[in-house]
Amino acid sequence: MKVAFLLAGMSRRMGELTKDKPKSLVELSGAPLLGHLLERFVANGITDFVPVIGYKKEGILDFIKEKYGGQVTVTPAVNEKYNETNNMYSLYCAASLLRGKPFILCNGDTLLNKNIIKSLNELPEAESAIALDIENKDIYIDSPGTIIKDGRVFDIGRHVSAEENGGYAIGLYKFNAELSEAFFTEIEKMLEKGQYNAGFHDPLMTLFAKYPMSAHSTAGLSWTDLDTPEDIPKIEAVLSQIISEEN
Repeated sequence: MKVAFLLAGMSRRMGELTKDKPKSLVELSGAPLLGHLLERFVANGITDFVPVIGYKKEGILDFIKEKYGGQVTVTPAVNEKYNETNNMYSLYCAASLLRGKPFILCNGDTLLNKNIIKSLNELPEAESAIALDIENKDIYIDSPGTIIKDGRVFDIGRHVSAEENGGYAIGLYKFNAELSEAFFTEIEKMLEKGQYNAGFHDPLMTLFAKYPMSAHSTAGLSWTDLDTPEDIPKIEAVLSQIISEEN
């Protein structure tokens, strides 16, 4: 199964750290963020990568080639309008590679225990799902909340209230072939209306009722993401915890 990584953005909140490189190449505990992320997919035998790139794209491709060489298949999709669009449009740039096929989607600024990837990947191919931190739903985390009914996600975003929140989306998604086709069709409708700055959650919210996405628990395993330079000490601490859990 292909896995698409969202890596196109300029990450302005990272300030000087991303002046000359993308956020995914910021070093954490001696290695780029992207290296920590990719090695956990490779450890699960998932090696068919679709990096969705834009800002400083050459550095990302060079890193993957130098790190993995022939161990992985890399088919990049490029968002040349990365500085004026959002991640929905970035993902649409990969439509020719993903549309109508099952795939995994991963935010490029996420770090997570490899066993979260394993459990999501082991779901039936016909099942779509969103990896959720359900155990910590009652504390504040700066990630999209969800509304869950009967094990299915019906809404997602930071607009979800604390009282309604059924779990935080950690940045890992699984699309079956049917949802994949409907998803890119819905994106096209939105782009025809000029909604180039929409996020990729926006078309999903239209589709949840017809195309089920399971609420897939992280089962208490560790994860985190990088938003600002101030996050780095926290992320390095979580990375240490992830390594401890995995061992």
